[in-house]
Amino acid sequence: MNGNKLASSLFILGMLIGAVSIGYIGDSIGRRKTFTLNVFTLAIVTTASAFSPDWITFCSLRFFSEIGASGHFLITFVWG
Repeated sequence: MNGNKLASSLFILGMLIGAVSIGYIGDSIGRRKTFTLNVFTLAIVTTASAFSPDWITFCSLRFFSEIGASGHFLITFVWG
């Protein structure tokens, strides 16, 4: 599998997992707490991905950043 296709596949997989997990967490502990934790986690993961030393680290951080990004979108969408 090509490296670009792998990174894109992990990105989409993170979107699926983030939509389900962050949505459930937001319903369980509250959207404000989930939003705050998600913003801090997303900031750390995306900053770390900018300094990733190798391809595997970049792909895994891209996966986790999409979990946070899709969760961030869902929380703000429900608030809106």
